Amino acid sequence: MYNGAYGISVGEQGYDNGSLSIFLLYTVVSIFVFFMLKKRTATSIQLTKIRPFKFYRYCFRVLILISFLVGVMLFVFNADRVWYGEIGKGEFRASLGSFGFFAYLTTKYIAPLSLAYAAFLYKSSNRGLSEASLLAVLFVLGMVLGSTWGFKATGITIILPAFLILLWSSSFINIVFFSTISLSVILVFAFIFDGSQSLMSAFSSIFLRLTVIQGDVAWYVWGLYETGVELPPYGQTLAAALGDTVLENIFSFDKSNYNEWISIHYDMLLNDVAGVPQSVAQAGHSIVGTPFTEGVIMGGAGGVLFMAVLSGGLSAIVFNRIDRSLAMGNGLLCAFWATYFSVFLFPWLRGGAVVQLFHISLILSFSASIFLVFLMAKLTVLEKKSDRCKA
Repeated sequence: MYNGAYGISVGEQGYDNGSLSIFLLYTVVSIFVFFMLKKRTATSIQLTKIRPFKFYRYCFRVLILISFLVGVMLFVFNADRVWYGEIGKGEFRASLGSFGFFAYLTTKYIAPLSLAYAAFLYKSSNRGLSEASLLAVLFVLGMVLGSTWGFKATGITIILPAFLILLWSSSFINIVFFSTISLSVILVFAFIFDGSQSLMSAFSSIFLRLTVIQGDVAWYVWGLYETGVELPPYGQTLAAALGDTVLENIFSFDKSNYNEWISIHYDMLLNDVAGVPQSVAQAGHSIVGTPFTEGVIMGGAGGVLFMAVLSGGLSAIVFNRIDRSLAMGNGLLCAFWATYFSVFLFPWLRGGAVVQLFHISLILSFSASIFLVFLMAKLTVLEKKSDRCKA
């Protein structure tokens, strides 16, 4: 945008509006805070190797679970119509109605968390060919489950927490290899689901999204701030963390009052600031804001610096939690933090809306998902205690 690209999200040609220097400052501060707070666990505790049958038993339970979820998506909700192009992904989401929460719960919480814990168990196993093959089958099923939504990256997002654990402290080459495979999968899904005429056009679309579309809203909102345009109040958007049901039934916010409703929902408010027509916004259209944009709306340059510190600080905290839980051999906690980073913190770093990091649905859904994973691993825990008693 700074060099004159056309911003699709805001409908304007880019120019130098002073946003580059403040964005570079935001980036530098974020990275500085991250490395200041990041710490490696001084003493790594050697993970106790689990018996093979414990790994197999948990993984077979996950296999049954995810197979069931894929079956529900394909044969109950008819998600295969998205694959065949009979229905758009937006139409499919709308057709789920009140069952949309079930699909959201499976792809955002249950599947990623279950696979992440399986990855932890694999890391603690003998890691033979049969173990690797079973884990690979789970990953493929997870990607299939994600693809039923018709989005490019959901399949990768579901398995990302697991690979975060597997590749922790791994070599740079392994990380690059996984990143290349992931981008290739996203490219194929973009070709299938986004109506691209060729793989090259799909690549061009992804490149545009990763560059211009990733920054055009931030550029535009900073320009508004620089020219003295009054931006809407930010603080009340945090109320959305309570959930729409609470806001409507307890605090009497009126969902039919568009202006009132968007004032407490950051993503909808951002659409309004960027000039997205109301009819388009109400149809579910969303744009990429990033924490930088959120900071500008919050408080101009000061808000940007606050968001820079927050993004670097939260990233360091989650990094430390994953590292510590791995060192201590706490698989469930490790799976939780890996999932939290991959499914919530990382998307926030790319798209903004800090309220998603502590939304009531996140707390309730994670609690239910952790309990489910605990139940699937419970027999292993009981046998472990039994073995100790016999000893």
